[in-house]
Amino acid sequence: MTDEQWMFEFAKKLRRKMNMQQIAQKELSALSGISETTISRYLSGTQMPKIRPVLKIAKALSASIFELLPFD
Repeated sequence: MTDEQWMFEFAKKLRRKMNMQQIAQKELSALSGISETTISRYLSGTQMPKIRPVLKIAKALSASIFELLPFD
């Protein structure tokens, strides 16, 4: 899986989880402590998240990182 494919899959999983919980970017930003700009970049698949932000997002969404990360 290329980096681009990985970012696309992460974005898709993140978007799905946010939709299921009816959480907007602004709210996720507030809950996770990650800027709205960065959340937007994750959702558009233009920025590769590091592990710490993934952990913060998972915690904010009451999710496991396995629900967010794409695995081959």
